[in-house]
Amino acid sequence: MAAKAYHKPDNVEMLDMHRGADTSQVRFPPEGCCVGSKPDPGLMTALRFYARKEIKEQWRAAGIKVQYCLPREIHQAAGQYLSEHWQELLPQAQQLVDRVTSKKSHKSNRSTKQGPRTMDNQTISVEVPSTVNRTVPLRKANSDLRSREYLTIAEVTALAEAAKRNRQGQRDATMILIAFRHGLRATELVGLKWDQVSFQNATLYVRRVKQGTASVHPLSGTELRALRALKRSSPASPFLFVSERAAPLSTAGFARMLERCADGAGLAGLRIHPHMLRHACGFALANAGHDTRSIQAYLGHRNIQHTVRYTELSPERFKEFWQD
Repeated sequence: MAAKAYHKPDNVEMLDMHRGADTSQVRFPPEGCCVGSKPDPGLMTALRFYARKEIKEQWRAAGIKVQYCLPREIHQAAGQYLSEHWQELLPQAQQLVDRVTSKKSHKSNRSTKQGPRTMDNQTISVEVPSTVNRTVPLRKANSDLRSREYLTIAEVTALAEAAKRNRQGQRDATMILIAFRHGLRATELVGLKWDQVSFQNATLYVRRVKQGTASVHPLSGTELRALRALKRSSPASPFLFVSERAAPLSTAGFARMLERCADGAGLAGLRIHPHMLRHACGFALANAGHDTRSIQAYLGHRNIQHTVRYTELSPERFKEFWQD
């Protein structure tokens, strides 16, 4: 449907305000829209804005697609509508002008109170400050917090025994055992599901994070018995390690549990964190004489450089240096 083309009269000062009426004494813009002898540009802009808005609403109601109309057509139609209905649009336009004027005056008053921003070179201090203010304190290096980043087998056993005295002793002790035996990160541990455990084949499917290589690990008899007891005592959930509300544990919850167990086992000085169990697994396998490639596959390292650190610190290669 084509838009109706309104033609603007040649004489813009004498417009027909009402069709069929004698408007020879009415001038446009009207006196209410003038500042002195000239039209008020702000008020005229507001009137044209509301006139175009009204034309678009009428055309949409009539089924005309306004987005396909030419701007010239809308401008001509708005001019014709404004000449006929300017008195109806005048209150809205005046309110819009008042709001804009009040905002401008508010900004002007605020800038006047603040005054101009000037820089006085005489007030600039060239002295270097002696103190440095920091919003976040520096974190100490790991070497300052603990003497080593791994646990021995005896320390892991002490942690598991301390965990058995917790309210959820079976769950906490099993978490420490599984994390140590399979070198799991905290994220991998809390994300374990029962469909990854095969009691029939005595295997555990390990999915690695950080683009690590997934693998299938064998489960020992101690691990199988601990997992069966955990499944009997835990609420129904697809996850292995859950809270009393059947929600999977978080990595932060596992870290806090390790801290409590370390206090109970007398290992508070080591400042134990969950990743130390993964390092403990790597060092235990290296001390047992397993080759680096096997340890790399077991821990899921994509780069063997991350595995060499365990074999470098293994004391087995220095065992025959001294004979007493």
